[in-house]
Amino acid sequence: MNKTAAYLAGHKACGLHEDDWVLIKQKAEHYEGGWGALWVEKMDKNIGKVGKIVADKEMCGYRVRRGNTEYNYPWFVLEPAEPEPEEQYDDILYGLDFTDQASMQILVDRLFKMIHEWKK
Repeated sequence: MNKTAAYLAGHKACGLHEDDWVLIKQKAEHYEGGWGALWVEKMDKNIGKVGKIVADKEMCGYRVRRGNTEYNYPWFVLEPAEPEPEEQYDDILYGLDFTDQASMQILVDRLFKMIHEWKK
């Protein structure tokens, strides 16, 4: 079995899903074990912290949101964790960088949450 197939097999068997809370245990190397993505330096600050899986990107790992950031992590650096309270922001634009898709999605999520709360 090649690295790509081995990575996908582990990814599918690990039992993680969208909306799961996970602990980011450790750093991974670029393309480690067949993972189809790069580890960027900004991801280091999330090691040892809990985030929420917002998408399954298969070969590129799981898209994990922590605060105002989202990165793709390989399955083998994640483990199930207890949920953490989501941060509340008085300013819905706090911490967003409108040059990336992740920030735009966070803004949309915040707006929908505000509308839902308003309708109660």
